Amino acid sequence: MGISRNNSFDTVKGILILLVVIGHLLNVSLEESEIRRFIYFFHMPLFIGIGGYFTSKDSLGVSNRELLKKYYHRMLLPYF
Repeated sequence: MGISRNNSFDTVKGILILLVVIGHLLNVSLEESEIRRFIYFFHMPLFIGIGGYFTSKDSLGVSNRELLKKYYHRMLLPYF
């Protein structure tokens, strides 16, 4: 038998997709809705982060530390 699949990541991604739908259904601007602002703060970065978690390190050819260093100024710093 092969490695069993961890369904918790699929569950989190499913919840994030539902939050995208909810965020688009709310018919108010970001300035008027705390809920929409909260959803938009984290849902896409987390979705992309989960997808990046499963990227093969061998295909990138760098360590986690080197990868974070590479993207720190370009992606992480502007986000925060």
